[in-house]
Amino acid sequence: MTFLAQVVGQVVGQVVGQVVGQVVEIDVPLVRYRQHGNNLFGDGTRVRHPRPRSAAGGSDPSRYATAAMIRIVIRLPDATAGAFPLFDRDRAVGSLQRALHQLDEREAVYRSASRLEALKRLCALVTSGTYRAVHDGNIRWWSVAKDLTFTLVRR
Repeated sequence: MTFLAQVVGQVVGQVVGQVVGQVVEIDVPLVRYRQHGNNLFGDGTRVRHPRPRSAAGGSDPSRYATAAMIRIVIRLPDATAGAFPLFDRDRAVGSLQRALHQLDEREAVYRSASRLEALKRLCALVTSGTYRAVHDGNIRWWSVAKDLTFTLVRR
C-alpha cells in the first residue's frame, strides 16, 4: 500500500470514527515521520492563513471545522459504508448540520446589541433545546455557561 493510500485510509477512518462517535488511540508509531522544510507543523516557516472569526470577534474554529466535516462526509466514497458498517452518510450529515445550526443560533447571542437582548436570546435557546447535544440529547452545560458568561460580562 502506498503512503498516500495509508494517509487517506487514516483520514477516512478518523472522519468515520468522529461521525460514529468512537475513536480509539493507537499508541504505536505507524509511519516513519521526519521534520523537513515542507512540514505543515514543526519548523515555523509555514505561512499562516487567518482563521474565520465569529461576529463577536473571536475565533470560530468549531463552526469552521463542523462545516468542513460536512463537506468531507458528503465526499466520502460510496465504498466507505462497506468498510465501516456503522457508517450512515445521511445520519452523519444530518447530525453535523444540526450541530452547525446550533452554532449559528448561539452566534445570535454574541451579536446581540445589549446584555438584555443577549440574555433573552440565551433563554430562548435553552428552552428551545438548542443546547442539547446532537448525539445524545443531553444539555451541554459548558456551552450554556460560556454563553451566559459572555452575556453577563460583555461591555
